[in-house]
Amino acid sequence: MPIQFTLRTLLVVFILAASALWVGGVVCLVTVLYLTLLTLFLRETIRQKFPVASGFLLIMGLVLPAALILSSFEPSQQSRRRLACAGKMRQLAIALQEYESQWGSFPPVCVKDSEGRPMYSWRVLLLPWLGETTLYNAYRCDEPWDSTYNKKVAAKTPDCFRCYPYRNAKPGMTDYVAVTGPGTMWEEGCECRVKDITDGMSNTVALVEMADSQIPWNAPFDLPLEDALDTDPKSVKTIRSYHLGNTDGPPQPVGHAALVDGTVFFVPGRLAPENFKALVTIAGGEIVDIQNLDALILPEPSPTIPGLWTKLTGVLILIVSFVYLVFRPLPEKWTRSREEADTAETADALPEDNTM
Repeated sequence: MPIQFTLRTLLVVFILAASALWVGGVVCLVTVLYLTLLTLFLRETIRQKFPVASGFLLIMGLVLPAALILSSFEPSQQSRRRLACAGKMRQLAIALQEYESQWGSFPPVCVKDSEGRPMYSWRVLLLPWLGETTLYNAYRCDEPWDSTYNKKVAAKTPDCFRCYPYRNAKPGMTDYVAVTGPGTMWEEGCECRVKDITDGMSNTVALVEMADSQIPWNAPFDLPLEDALDTDPKSVKTIRSYHLGNTDGPPQPVGHAALVDGTVFFVPGRLAPENFKALVTIAGGEIVDIQNLDALILPEPSPTIPGLWTKLTGVLILIVSFVYLVFRPLPEKWTRSREEADTAETADALPEDNTM
C-alpha cells in the first residue's frame, strides 16, 4: 500500500526541495531527497530489526547533507577563485620572463606605428607564450587594436587575461594591467631588461589586478602611475577585485600583484603612495616588505555577511524540514496496513490447530 501524504507534508517536501536547491544546487537537491526518501520508507523496518543501524542512518542523513551544503558556501568558492587568479598572474609573469629571455627585453607597454600612434598592447605580443598562438596568428598587427577586424578577433577574452567571468563583467576586457610611467618597467618608449631592474626582480611589481578595468585586453591602455597614486577613496583607478565575495557591487580596493620573478601576493587595500611607488619602480633602491603591507584605505565591510546569514537560514530550513519528514507520524492507513501484514505473518507462523 503506498504512503499517503497530507497537504502539509507535501508543503514540507516542497520547502525541503526548494531550500536544498537554493543552498547547494542540483547535487544537494538530489542527495537530500534521496536520503529523505530512504530514511522515510525504511524507517519502521530498520527501527524494528536494526535499531542501531537505524540511528546511524538517521544521523548520516543529517550529517551528509550538512557537509554537502557547507562545501558549497561562497567563501570556499572565493578561495578557489583567488587561487585561480593568482595562478593566472603567475603565468603572465613567467611569460614575461620567457619573452625577455628570447628577445633581450620585456615587451614594450604598447606597439606604435611609424607615425607614433599606439596600435596594440603588450598583451598581444605575449600571446605565443601563453598558449594562444592561434589567436596571435589571427590577429592583424598591422591594424590598430580597434579596427573592425581586430575587434572581432578580440571579442572573446583569452582566459589568461580574466580572473573570473563575473556576472557584470563585459566581454573583451582584461583584469590584469601594467602600471606605467617614469621609473617603472613599463615606461613608455623604453624596453626594460632584467639588468635594468636594480631593485631586484623579487622587489618589483610587474602586473596588478584591476577588475572591471574597462580596458580591452588588446588595447594599448593600462594603469598610469599618477592615477594609481591618487589617494581619493572614490577613485577606481587602482588595484581592485571581487575577492571579498561581493560580485554584485563594485570591486573592492584589494587584489593580487605579481612580481617580476613570478611571485604573486595579495594587496590588502589601497597602499600609501610611497609604498606603491616603491613597489612598481625598478631602480629606486627601496625595499618593501610585501608580507607586512599597511593599507592606506581599507576595503568597505563586505556586504556578503547578510548573504552568508541567508545561506545559514536556508540550511536551517533544510534541516528542520528534513527532520520533520523523517520523524513525522506515518500515515494511519499505511501504518494499519503494516500492522495487518504483521498479524498475517504471525498467524502463518503459528502451528495449525488439528483439534476436531
